[in-house]
Amino acid sequence: MKLNQRILWIVRTGILIALLVVLQGITAPAGQLVTGSCVNLILLLAVFLSGIWSGLTVALLSPFFAFLFGIGPALLQLVPFIAVGNLIYVTVAWAIGHRGFTVRTLWGTVQGVVGIVIGAIAKFLFLWLGLSKGILPLFLNAGIIKAPQMEKFSAMFATPQLITALIGGVLTVPAVLLLQKAFAKKTIMKR
Repeated sequence: MKLNQRILWIVRTGILIALLVVLQGITAPAGQLVTGSCVNLILLLAVFLSGIWSGLTVALLSPFFAFLFGIGPALLQLVPFIAVGNLIYVTVAWAIGHRGFTVRTLWGTVQGVVGIVIGAIAKFLFLWLGLSKGILPLFLNAGIIKAPQMEKFSAMFATPQLITALIGGVLTVPAVLLLQKAFAKKTIMKR
């Protein structure tokens, strides 16, 4: 990676992380549906506009910032699992969809959407099966959480995860297509 490309990657990733933190703070009162959708939008923008490493960086940092700002579950032991769910989301979406958004055709967009949908399902399954059905019962048995907390966390890591990942994906598609056009025009104008 050339120096200019590294600088561009750092700047884009930094801007997306800053936008993520601002959106988490602004949308927190609106609840999981709005905040989660915005977070998933930023995760996908990072991966489709700046590449897999940017997506992975933002995906990894997102739940830690949310925890620091008191957004989401107030249990530090859950944060790494949320981070892994985010990593799964961006990795699957990128692996299936990034080439599609690169070619900028209808079929390419369909490929990008398929990547987003499969990524959303993979994230949901990991969080629902891994946390709700696996880790949370262990935490309950170990006395780390109480039964009411388990019910609340189990509900949080079930269907809402799929819904917010899909909403974030729906918002991502037009945003990526518009921003790619804007980036392409800027590159043409510079030449």
